[in-house]
Amino acid sequence: MLAAALNVPARRLLTEFGTPLYVQREDDGVWSPGAAGSERLLDETYGSGYVRTLVLRLQRDSTQPEVIDPHPPGTLVHLYVVAGRLRTGPLNDPVDVAAGDFVRFPGDIAHRHISISERVVAHIVMTIPQVGRFPPTVIRSGGA
Repeated sequence: MLAAALNVPARRLLTEFGTPLYVQREDDGVWSPGAAGSERLLDETYGSGYVRTLVLRLQRDSTQPEVIDPHPPGTLVHLYVVAGRLRTGPLNDPVDVAAGDFVRFPGDIAHRHISISERVVAHIVMTIPQVGRFPPTVIRSGGA
């Protein structure tokens, strides 16, 4: 009812906590005409928070990559492989992805990125929910 009143899909009013691993292989992507050329939608998530965008460069190394500590609750990692091959995702559910593949996984659990080719370049967008904090309200009764 609220979504209809706001003229938005109900999904837009919900955050996506607990989202499972999602992989879109290069061959599964659908290209559509866009304003400046063709575009491929990788993912859509809804919620309230902030977005962190970065480019990751890795080289294959004989040392075990460090575990990335969990980010705040509800964080999602959206990773698109630009070049190379990468093993990424939660420690208990890693996935191998290659250039053109996209993966989304929970960033609020321990995870890692391992280069399985000589070099990897990936574009990462992290969505981190934020809960607004309001100062306590003091209601006084009676006179001043």
